[in-house]
Amino acid sequence: MADTPTTPEAELADYRETLLAIARHTPTCSPESDEAFSQQVWNGLFRDLQRMARVTLTRHGHKP
Repeated sequence: MADTPTTPEAELADYRETLLAIARHTPTCSPESDEAFSQQVWNGLFRDLQRMARVTLTRHGHKP
């Protein structure tokens, strides 16, 4: 990320878009995909977004 000041909302929107881009390239709909692996990937992405939200809000002085 750039060193320019930003809002927590803007940072979280960037994180969200990045995670969604990763998720779009995860083979969740193909016949050869493994359902358990797919669920694990989505759970990991969701946990990452939650963690990033807490860190971002804390850095901007908000209580997560």
